[in-house]
Amino acid sequence: MDYTKNMAYDPRDHIGKQLRAGGYERDLLRAVRDLAFDDLGVNSVVLDVGAHVGNFATFVTHNLPDAAAPHTRVLAFEPNPDSFKYLEHNAQRYGFEAFNFAVTDAYPSCSIEPGPEGNSGMAKITEGGDIACVFLDDMVDAGEDVVILKVDVEGHESAVLRTARLILSTSKPLVICEAHNKEKFDELDSYLADFGYKWTGKRYCATPTYIWQ
Repeated sequence: MDYTKNMAYDPRDHIGKQLRAGGYERDLLRAVRDLAFDDLGVNSVVLDVGAHVGNFATFVTHNLPDAAAPHTRVLAFEPNPDSFKYLEHNAQRYGFEAFNFAVTDAYPSCSIEPGPEGNSGMAKITEGGDIACVFLDDMVDAGEDVVILKVDVEGHESAVLRTARLILSTSKPLVICEAHNKEKFDELDSYLADFGYKWTGKRYCATPTYIWQ
């Protein structure tokens, strides 16, 4: 579980303080490891959307089973340039791929609405600007199998999932999404049900986060 030792982050920021203390959202990380790591193998892909500084991507890369490690791509997406500079550094250290893109079908390009002081993880995207927006279906190569899809984008989760229709239809990855309230949870649950998904029945993290299989 000790994956933060060599991570780069702002120690004054909320998530940085958690990483300095040994990890962030550890209950979720343990659950994902137990539910999905055995499914990783040749041509596997893990997608971390709203990666911030790379807590999830770093954990996955650091803890990949030996048999899966040479064959698994971990792709992390973070549109906020201030957070991306740490994410890029961690990608180089730990061996995953980092993209300074937003993932959404809502806008062709976007800009960043900063979070409150001391909590950059609450930054949001807003329409217009010079940050590129991409579809997840376009970021995965033919023949690759997406095993895990994690989405934490401050209320924009549905717009992310709509860019992954092919992935959800064919790869059937484990899906992890934040949902701030019941309305948002119901929206995600209904959308994923159309692809055959069911909620696993447990809530994780301080900000409500759920897993679907």
